[in-house]
Amino acid sequence: MAKVELTEIRRDSIVDRIARPAALAADEGAYAIAIVGQSMWPRFRPGRYVAVSPGTPVAVGDDVVVTLRQGRALIKELVRRRNDGIELRQFSVPADEVATIEKVMGELT
Repeated sequence: MAKVELTEIRRDSIVDRIARPAALAADEGAYAIAIVGQSMWPRFRPGRYVAVSPGTPVAVGDDVVVTLRQGRALIKELVRRRNDGIELRQFSVPADEVATIEKVMGELT
């Protein structure tokens, strides 16, 4: 069984501030999240930040932040959406456990 690396997202607390990319200048809901662990290597390197846009539509093949109902989150590639849940690269998540799915726009430099 694959190890699931979960993180906690606290939208009410700011850890750090970084420059917003021009492509997200008008997206007031956009935020950055630091990559923790090796589960997205080599696509995203540990310690780097990625930009996330909650308002951007998500499609199969996109990298996404999936927030689970218990408050934890994970970053994976969206492989498929089904009525009973979503399939991410490496594992599936039942629909009743998913709170949000938000698109990762890319790594920030």
